Amino acid sequence: MSPRGEWERLICAVQFLTRLPTPSLTSYSPNAVGRSARYFPIAGQLVGLISGGVLIAAAQFWSGWLPALLAVAAGVLVTGGLHEDGLADTADGLGGGHTRERRLAIMKDSAIGVFGVLAIGLTLGAKVGA
Repeated sequence: MSPRGEWERLICAVQFLTRLPTPSLTSYSPNAVGRSARYFPIAGQLVGLISGGVLIAAAQFWSGWLPALLAVAAGVLVTGGLHEDGLADTADGLGGGHTRERRLAIMKDSAIGVFGVLAIGLTLGAKVGA
């Protein structure tokens, strides 16, 4: 694959996993995201770099849990809450459905339920606490 093609795959991965501004892709195909999966770790490292930068910067002004909260919030903003949405759907489906079909129906529903709220709250709290 050409360097230009690899660059396009990296841009596609960043576009799919984050809300960061990126250059436009010159071409797109239905399997572009699948081909860009090899660059998902780099996109994740970029999110971590941004979150870490926010943590370090905020720690210059505040102490305690506030810098950690701001760093976690930055990660959520950069990703558009992609992982939190998936976690909430999974928690709602597994916690609220008694059959396979009902669980899948709950996971497809865009509304968030009690199990989803609890999962997000506990996970974000654990991230800030850690």
